[in-house]
Amino acid sequence: LHALSRSVLSWSDHTFTGAGAIRVKGRLSASAGPLPTGHVQLQQSTDGRTGWKTVATVTPDVTGAFDAWHTLARPTGHLRLYYPGSANAGT
Repeated sequence: LHALSRSVLSWSDHTFTGAGAIRVKGRLSASAGPLPTGHVQLQQSTDGRTGWKTVATVTPDVTGAFDAWHTLARPTGHLRLYYPGSANAGT
């Protein structure tokens, strides 16, 4: 029997500055088993439904935590965190 763990992506805090910079803090974890590997993407969309574009890529540390600053070229619209998965999921 081979069971896959579910990846869990959480956004614990964010800070905006007047100059368009954003600080994102969060964690990439798993419902069971080893931590997922790979990068977390900060994405932006004008309407929050379509046209999501990656504006920054964050690498979690060995505990799955991340804390990064990024300056947005267009500090308007909607933001989300996205994890595309890992090639070694379930191994």
